[in-house]
Amino acid sequence: MDKIIPSNQLTFFKGRQLVDGVVAVNEVVDLAKKTKQSCLIFKVDFENAYHSMS
Repeated sequence: MDKIIPSNQLTFFKGRQLVDGVVAVNEVVDLAKKTKQSCLIFKVDFENAYHSMS
């Protein structure tokens, strides 16, 4: 199954939750603050994509 569904996909797979992604992003931001490095977070809103599917 790991060959089909990547390990970084957090939803629609048993044992993975959407909030896991939020936790991971928070950890990246915290690390950037601690190490005084800049980081870029890019959020994509896929809500409209689901509206176009039938």
